[in-house]
Amino acid sequence: MTEGGESRESCESASTSADEDDDRSGKRSAYESLLKITREQIEEAQRELCLIKLCWPEVDRARDLYLKSLPSSYCTVTDKEKLLAWYAENFRRQFHAKYPERKPLLLMCENECGVQ
Repeated sequence: MTEGGESRESCESASTSADEDDDRSGKRSAYESLLKITREQIEEAQRELCLIKLCWPEVDRARDLYLKSLPSSYCTVTDKEKLLAWYAENFRRQFHAKYPERKPLLLMCENECGVQ
């Protein structure tokens, strides 16, 4: 009977190891699915942060006497200023994504001509 008992024991240990393998593969698949969700969320956040939507309205200087007295640089935006505005907006979005509970940053605002 010891042989039968030993064979039962080895049979049980074999089934236990199979159960452990199933548990491990289940844990791996659950972990991989969590990683997949995390990767998808990260990629989505990266796409959102890379999209920068800025607009520069053209100001009609002829309609206002005050605007006529200002230099033309107040009503136009150079390419360097646009590039800096894009960097500032990208930083603002990243900051908001990392710290959503904080107040939004004011990095640039419109001047008296309505130009950002």
